[in-house]
Formats: sequence, structure tokens, C-alpha cells
Amino acid sequence: MRSLLVLGGLLVASVVTGCHKIYYHNGGPLVANKAAASVNEWHHVGVIGLVEFSEPVDLKRYCSAKGWSAVETENSFLSGLVSLVTYGLYTPREANVVCK
Repeated sequence: MRSLLVLGGLLVASVVTGCHKIYYHNGGPLVANKAAASVNEWHHVGVIGLVEFSEPVDLKRYCSAKGWSAVETENSFLSGLVSLVTYGLYTPREANVVCK
């Protein structure tokens, strides 16, 4: 019975947390082939997103002189699963940078 209660609690926790996405657009037209011009990295945060363990995403490093077109941060299923396993002490986010 106890294992059924724990399983039910994990199911409720996974449904309630959900995934989210934040999108920043720098203006102008978007790149036609987004996959060819994008970079993906994990941004490391913890304590339910209150403490940053990694530096902010360096847009100049990825896009140099071309500049950036869009930045997207998201809590995907995989990063949400990692957060669930660590009880929210480590909550990574995926950062996607699209260059011009």
C-alpha cells in the first residue's frame, strides 16, 4: 500500500511540475535554417531555480560578430526529470541560442 501511495505522489508531482519555455527574439527576420545556426547547452541552477551554478549564456562566444537572433530557455522533460530526482536541489534548464 505504501509503494502505491509513493507512486501516486510521484505521478502527481510529475504532472504538476510540467514543462515551460521562455523565448527572446532580437527583432528582424528569423533564420530560415534554425538548426544550422543554433547552439544548445544546459544552464545549471538549483534550489528550485533560485541559485545559479553556471555563468549566464555568453551570446558573443556563440554568435561573435553575426549577433544573435533568438534565445530560448526551457525546462524539458529530461531536465524536469533530473530536477524531480534531486528533489529540486538541482534544476537545470536548456538554453538554445540562434545566431543570425
